[in-house]
Amino acid sequence: MVEWGRGGIALIRPADGVSSKKTSQILADFVCRMAVKYPFLSEYKAYYMVWMPHVTVAAVIERDGKFLLVEEQTEEGVRFNQPAGHLECFEALTEASVREALEETGYHFVPQYLVGVYNWRHERKDITYLRFAFGGDISGHDIDRPLDDGIIAARWLTLDEIRANQAQHRSPLILRCIEDWLDGKRYPLELITHYE
Repeated sequence: MVEWGRGGIALIRPADGVSSKKTSQILADFVCRMAVKYPFLSEYKAYYMVWMPHVTVAAVIERDGKFLLVEEQTEEGVRFNQPAGHLECFEALTEASVREALEETGYHFVPQYLVGVYNWRHERKDITYLRFAFGGDISGHDIDRPLDDGIIAARWLTLDEIRANQAQHRSPLILRCIEDWLDGKRYPLELITHYE
């Protein structure tokens, strides 16, 4: 069902016994009604009136004084990031970090700690990211595994090299997560509960 929260923000809450498919249909109907009621809104803009953050995960991996980053082609050109990506439906946060590390680098990541939770807004894209960064080790490398589209290479960089290429970082979260790791921020994974 659709409710109005503070500041006129639409909140979509599935009613008891309503399937996710039905909830999607309700949302689509709501977006169309908003676009008709407020003609200055396109359906695209009406959809985005239903605010929600993009939940992402990242792997902070250090080995021999170097950190594993991904060099990737983006709409803004070549950028660096931690192995990172969006949480998928029904996926545990730790599972998502393992999957993203493997897909983007070929390394098998074993999360051992939560480094931090980061709320960052990308003003130009009008998107808020809620990032869960995990620290841990690698247990192997599948060197022949094809990497995700857009990935140029996995790179091991020193802190000085990472700081030197900040202009090419996808977000300020890359350096912040590494600095938090170096500051000893390591929280137990038991802080996060995933219900099946």
